[in-house]
Amino acid sequence: MGEIEYFRYSNGKSRIVCYMLWPDGDYLNSRSEYIYNLIFLGVTYLIPMIVMAICYTLMGRELWGIKSIGEHTEHQKYSMKSKRKVVKMFIIVVTIFGVCWLPYHGFFIFLYHYRSVMASSYVQHVYLSFYWLAMSNAVVNPIIYYWMNNRFRVYFQQIICNCCCLLGYSDSENCQMQEMTRLRHSDTVRSQSG
Repeated sequence: MGEIEYFRYSNGKSRIVCYMLWPDGDYLNSRSEYIYNLIFLGVTYLIPMIVMAICYTLMGRELWGIKSIGEHTEHQKYSMKSKRKVVKMFIIVVTIFGVCWLPYHGFFIFLYHYRSVMASSYVQHVYLSFYWLAMSNAVVNPIIYYWMNNRFRVYFQQIICNCCCLLGYSDSENCQMQEMTRLRHSDTVRSQSG
C-alpha cells in the first residue's frame, strides 16, 4: 500500500512524497523494508556479480592460458592477443556493472541507518543520480563492445548502414562491402604487426 504526504526539508521547502507503507511502519522506520532492500541487493546485485565473476574467471583462465604448440606464427600471436583482449573486456564489463549498480543499492541501506539524510534538500538529486548511473549500465555495455571488439564494431556499422539504406541515405550493398573490406584490411594489418 502506498502513502502520500507533504515532506518538509531542512531548508524549509516542501514536496509531495509518495512511498510504500509497510505493515510495520513507513519507509524510514520499517524493518520489513530494510530486509526487502537487503534481499533485493543480494538477488539483483551480489548474486549476478558473483555469477559473472565466476563465469568470466573460468572463461578468462581458459582463454588467457591457451598456449600454442610449436613455433608461434603471426596468426597464432594475433589469435592469442585477441583472446586476451576478450578477457580484458570481461573484466571491464563486470567492473562497470559493479560501479554502476552499487550506489543505487547502497543508497536505500544507507538511508535506513542514517535517517537524518532524508531531511536534506539534496537527497532526491542524489537518488536520481544513483538511479541514472544504474540505468546507464545498459548504455555502457554496447560502447565497451564497440570499443574493444572489432567484429562487433563491423556488424554494428553494418546495421547502421542497413538502417541508412532503408531510410534512403546510402547504398546498402556498397556500404556492407566497404565494411567487410575494412575488417579484412584491419585483420591483415594486425596480423602483420603481430
